[in-house]
Amino acid sequence: SLCGKMVAILVSLLIPLVNAIELNITLWPINSDGTVRIPFFFDDNTIKKGDTRRTTFLKAVGRYKDCTCIEWVQVPRNETPGNVLVRDNNQGCSTQLGLEDSGTNNISLAGRCNKLGIMLHEMAHTLGMGHTHQRPDRDSYVEIWKQNVMDAYRIFFDIMGWKSTYGTPYDYLSIMHYSSMHFSF
Repeated sequence: SLCGKMVAILVSLLIPLVNAIELNITLWPINSDGTVRIPFFFDDNTIKKGDTRRTTFLKAVGRYKDCTCIEWVQVPRNETPGNVLVRDNNQGCSTQLGLEDSGTNNISLAGRCNKLGIMLHEMAHTLGMGHTHQRPDRDSYVEIWKQNVMDAYRIFFDIMGWKSTYGTPYDYLSIMHYSSMHFSF
């Protein structure tokens, strides 16, 4: 089930091991009750009330709450470190990897990002999860034809270090795995 899959993958992220140090990723703190709370707010200027991206994002919030010990909590606009700003900066679908220590985390969701899977993917990046196809063991599982990847996007297929895997096995069906034709000609 999707919930079982999310729990197995995300629980490993919540263990603050030395793994995050290699990429200088700061993981979100675990509360005394074992939960992780991620405060977020929408940019009312770029993702207005009534925008379907809000509805889709809130569905993703519900999925995390139902399937994991991670709770995304909507808060009033407050651009302080440790809060996540959900906005559209006309830059596609993107976010930082892990907790941004020096400022507000940003999840950018352009119009084409209005899909539950994309939002779950970007939210997982915010939690500190990298791409599955960038794991150091990926060549044992998939073949990347870099000659078919658009030049500007080849960086998204570079292999990361072992510590970025958080000790999890390779998962072909991970929400963090690009599709077979992603960024290709």
